[in-house]
Amino acid sequence: MLGASLCKANDVYLAQNATGGGDGSSCGSAKAVSFFNSSGNWGTGSSQIGPGTTVHLCGTITGAAGSTILTFQGSGTSSSPITVLFESGAGLTAPYWSNQGGIITNSHNYITIDGGANGYLTNAANGSTKGNQQDTKGISIGGCTGCVVKNLTISNMYVHTTGTGGGNSYSVYLYGGNSNTITGNTINDARWCLFYIYQAGSTSSNTVVSNNTFTNCDHGVAAGDGNGGAKLANLTISGNTFHDMVNWDEPTDSFHHDYIHVWAVGGGSGITGLQIFNNYFYGDPGQNNTALINVETQSSNTNDGAMLYNNLLTNSSKTHLPPYGYISSGGTNISLLNNTIVGGSTSQNVANECFYLGGTHYKIMNNTCQNVGLFLYLPAKGSIATADYNNWYNGGGMYATTSFLATLAWKALCLCDAHSTTTNPNLDSNFKPQSNSPVVQAGTNLSSMGVSSLNKDKALNKRVSSGNWDIGAYAISTAADGPTPNAPTGLSASVQ
Repeated sequence: MLGASLCKANDVYLAQNATGGGDGSSCGSAKAVSFFNSSGNWGTGSSQIGPGTTVHLCGTITGAAGSTILTFQGSGTSSSPITVLFESGAGLTAPYWSNQGGIITNSHNYITIDGGANGYLTNAANGSTKGNQQDTKGISIGGCTGCVVKNLTISNMYVHTTGTGGGNSYSVYLYGGNSNTITGNTINDARWCLFYIYQAGSTSSNTVVSNNTFTNCDHGVAAGDGNGGAKLANLTISGNTFHDMVNWDEPTDSFHHDYIHVWAVGGGSGITGLQIFNNYFYGDPGQNNTALINVETQSSNTNDGAMLYNNLLTNSSKTHLPPYGYISSGGTNISLLNNTIVGGSTSQNVANECFYLGGTHYKIMNNTCQNVGLFLYLPAKGSIATADYNNWYNGGGMYATTSFLATLAWKALCLCDAHSTTTNPNLDSNFKPQSNSPVVQAGTNLSSMGVSSLNKDKALNKRVSSGNWDIGAYAISTAADGPTPNAPTGLSASVQ
């Protein structure tokens, strides 16, 4: 039994070419990277790659233009994944990777791709003014259960500055699957930084996109149905930072930018359990942006019960304003809670709102919204279940059905927002309320909803369990980790 448990390699080291003795025991004695791509080197035998193996990448590994450098030949297990680990300073580079992917998981399961301390995957020469203008993918993950991409810098799949090229450039391409995680990565310069297709005729579930930084992408995170009958369940997008889409502007508007775009447009497709929270958006969204967060449904498709909360949305541009709002959504029973939105300008009052409400039965609570053309846009087909304890400051009121309404007229029409305010929220330079802010303890307590992540603010401070919450993504009024101990008694002091 002991022999059986040791009959495969636990660690294999790979480099561009074999080094030292070439037995794969260390970076100084690494096997050539081509070892990874031979199916004969995968299994449970001695020196083979199998469940529990960590494949260490050493140094810079360079691929040819249009190549794939790593193609997985087998799966791990839930308790023993196969891990590709970038050693310190290791990276994968090519002029541009294949349109199938520089790394391809090949429909295998329980795989972890770990960038380690500073691992990277890059295109060296692909973009508008680079030597190549090619379709490309960094990492392609198809039909996987339990795949993880973490701690990796994925850069320059397509460096766009002008023209219509780069439309099929992807940093991470995720197709279907379940229980996959994209976390802790730094991803920049691609049309699609993370592109997630949930498959027609099936359910894709429990994908987590967390704590990544997305920069200079036409779409930071895109998740959409692959034709009809596709179901997306329990997608979580949390703790990410998104900034700048302006480099994807183009005179003919070939690209429409969204930092986050989740959609169901094929017949019979649907979304349930979507949560978008604790994300930060800043910089210039570009002239061709649609929204900063865009949750889209069309025709007979559904998006039920989505929750968007504790997000901080800002805009550094006074002219590049979102035509469908900082948050745009369609569907039913959508909750918009404790978000902080600071717009770039009060102009364009039909195309520059905090919330575009294309669905029905919204719950809109504890948000602070300022410096926008409109606070919210509610078309005739939309409806609100409840809206209250919001802070609406320095904007053009509301648009409901076919009319512009000042805040007081809005309250009378909707019979909502009775406790909402219109005073300056007095946020500091980090968009947190100051001690004299009118949003402090001016919100309603939502702990009864039973959403653990909502019971903390964006900085992960616990909100009070009883009493009023602070409005917005950040809270000054926070709960202690436990009960305060009683002061000690029966002590005496002496001077020596």
